[in-house]
Amino acid sequence: KPNLRSTCAMLKTPTIILILVQGAPNVIPFGIMSTFMNDYLSQDMGLSVEEATSVLLTFGAGNAIGELLTLFLSDTCFL
Repeated sequence: KPNLRSTCAMLKTPTIILILVQGAPNVIPFGIMSTFMNDYLSQDMGLSVEEATSVLLTFGAGNAIGELLTLFLSDTCFL
């Protein structure tokens, strides 16, 4: 049963530390993109704010669908 003690013990495992350290910098570009891409598309690329927001909404929806599809396929293939 997961609890605070087992979570802390797991976080001391070198493999888990390596996974977290290599994965943490990979989320920075997505944070920057979601923050500044709307302004870039509307101000520099000439899209209206509504069109730029639609582009980001489409990107986010595609990302969510891709993650769910990957989850389903991994459960189907590996379990």
